[in-house]
Amino acid sequence: MTNIYVDLAVVKSDRAGKNVNIVMMNGNFGYEAVLRNIYVKPTMARFTECASSYGVNQSGAKPVVLSNGPKAQVCQYSYDDVHIIPSKQKQGQHEQQHLSGKLCVF
Repeated sequence: MTNIYVDLAVVKSDRAGKNVNIVMMNGNFGYEAVLRNIYVKPTMARFTECASSYGVNQSGAKPVVLSNGPKAQVCQYSYDDVHIIPSKQKQGQHEQQHLSGKLCVF
């Protein structure tokens, strides 16, 4: 997938748990994800671009997460491909601080 825009408020709406996975791939089924130019609009929840898991064939059973982040074959991307979209409130604060000559750190 290329040029991916993810609003984590939408992704999180149907999920339970503290960590949000944008993509979860079952490596034992031979699944692979190639991600480029991922634009993320974050929330307060922690997120992982891609998680590698061990899938099961039982109806309703959750896969076991093996790793988070780039992993050869299963989750193919680099952190350079991940771009965080600041919220409008932070953009406004940044512009105000920039105009007043103060250093802005996020």
